[in-house]
Amino acid sequence: MNMIDCKVIRDLMTLYVDGLSSEESNEIIEHHIKKCSKCNDYLNSLSDECFLEKNVVDKYEVDDKVEQKIVQDIKRSNVSKLLIYSIVGGVLATLLTSGSLIFNGFLLLPLFGAVIYLKFKNKLIAPLSIYVIQFLNLSIDMFIDLSIQSENIGVTLWDYVSYTCGNAIFALFFMGFTFIGVVIGILIEKIFLDK
Repeated sequence: MNMIDCKVIRDLMTLYVDGLSSEESNEIIEHHIKKCSKCNDYLNSLSDECFLEKNVVDKYEVDDKVEQKIVQDIKRSNVSKLLIYSIVGGVLATLLTSGSLIFNGFLLLPLFGAVIYLKFKNKLIAPLSIYVIQFLNLSIDMFIDLSIQSENIGVTLWDYVSYTCGNAIFALFFMGFTFIGVVIGILIEKIFLDK
């Protein structure tokens, strides 16, 4: 092999250090550095720089892992806040909608749905939490009423089934009003908050 110019070899060395050069180029570079001490020193300095860069990259990879953990913690925190707000709001809305002012309280359900959507950008949690809480509230009332009735006139299994189906349908009514609030929240976001 005839001696190749050092400038050409040095241009190839960065590819060689990164492992991107072909086998033929590797042979040429290795043959050249055996005979040229300057290029050998240059290769060693490139290898040292490459080692340092890899350490820096490793440090950033560790930082990326820490960053991912922080993001997961924030998401977990937001989910727990969402659940707490939904449960507390759902219980309050249920308490305010049950009673003699039931139709005045229904105005709170869309407000609850809109606030939860605007705060957490979640379309389902508010209606579902209202459904579950309202169904449980109605079912507890039903069991209390039926247990009192069973002492006086007797209650059949069919009574429990029919009341439970009625509770499920009535809870859907509450859920629908809450979903209207979510739609209102989406519209508010599109009209006023999008830039």
